[in-house]
Amino acid sequence: MRHLIPAVAALLALGCNAEFPEETDLGPLDAEVASDQAPAGRDQRPPDQAVDAAVDQGPPPCEPVAELCDGLDNDCDGRVDEEFRIGQQCGEGLGPCRAQGLTECAPDGHGTVCNAQPLPGNEEQCDGVDNDCNGVVDDIAGLGEACTLRAELSPECTSEGILRCEPEGRGAWCDGPAVDADGDFYGCEDDCDDSDPSVNRAAAEICNLIDDDCDGEVDNGDQVCVCRPEDRGGRTYLFCPQARNWGAARDVCRGYRADLAVLDAPGEQAWVQNQIERIDGSRLIPWLIGLADLEADGSYAWVTGAAPSWDGWERLEPTPILDGQPAVVGLAAAHWQALDPGNTRSFVCEPVCEFVDRDGDGANGCDADCDDTNGNVHPGAQELCDPAGADEDCDGEVDEGCR
Repeated sequence: MRHLIPAVAALLALGCNAEFPEETDLGPLDAEVASDQAPAGRDQRPPDQAVDAAVDQGPPPCEPVAELCDGLDNDCDGRVDEEFRIGQQCGEGLGPCRAQGLTECAPDGHGTVCNAQPLPGNEEQCDGVDNDCNGVVDDIAGLGEACTLRAELSPECTSEGILRCEPEGRGAWCDGPAVDADGDFYGCEDDCDDSDPSVNRAAAEICNLIDDDCDGEVDNGDQVCVCRPEDRGGRTYLFCPQARNWGAARDVCRGYRADLAVLDAPGEQAWVQNQIERIDGSRLIPWLIGLADLEADGSYAWVTGAAPSWDGWERLEPTPILDGQPAVVGLAAAHWQALDPGNTRSFVCEPVCEFVDRDGDGANGCDADCDDTNGNVHPGAQELCDPAGADEDCDGEVDEGCR
């Protein structure tokens, strides 16, 4: 600064026409001023004009590469993902697990994937469906191979079969000759009637003209066969010469799968009366039968609920002495007599089912053959898709799994 003041004073003294040498040293201050000047080549335009110039130059040039599935125009042809089929219908999973969706870009861009989410599989069942969705139907271990049928309580009773799926889709079963057709868990020599589940070596012997316990003898054993069986046209009646009131007599009959006798016609009644005379030696003592007016006074009905279809009353019966009181009926001298329900008498039971095989299909009517007039109807028969809607296998269902 000390050098600057004399120079300024000299300048003022010389006036505006003073000239400086070309290489005058202006000192440090002049150097600073010189440094503020833009270097050669720098854009000297105002800042806003410089930005406009940069925009005018446009985006950097596209450098083409292989097209990827990523939403970009990788190969610089003006199209995006043109080599890939995006948004197409597609499916994932097998069998019942298959689900529908659309194609979309794979995460790595190299191709497409289906966005469908397959349903979860289940445990494989023997039902004609690929439950576990592995592409194989009914891949059950051992299916189609040899198997052995065995009666559960008769393990030595066996037969050979093939493991198959049940027609109703309820699982696998061994398809072969039955060893326990009636389902009582006994077979072979332990079950002398494999159409009747109440007959096997563990059954109790009862008075019914059947070898219930399969010991080779009929109506034997420790139980005293109080009721005497008599057969009439394939139906076994039981004549029980033991004193019981009407209700207790019904209980005894039910123990034999029977009930107090229903006498539907004079011929049947005459036959019953003859058996009573042979057993009891008298035709005048009443034996209880299945007729009573316990529901309504004077309205007699059989144990089946049906009203009598014919008049079997003795003269002057029913006795007016029992008017207004419940009454039951006894059979004496081939006619009906009204009795007090508390009286104890011998009684006659009649089966509520048939113990014989009338149609020759190997099954009798007692808890087994639901139509003993048709040989194609019995337990174990093949259910048929018939217009009549018959229950061929007697399982209580019609046309289930029919063919």
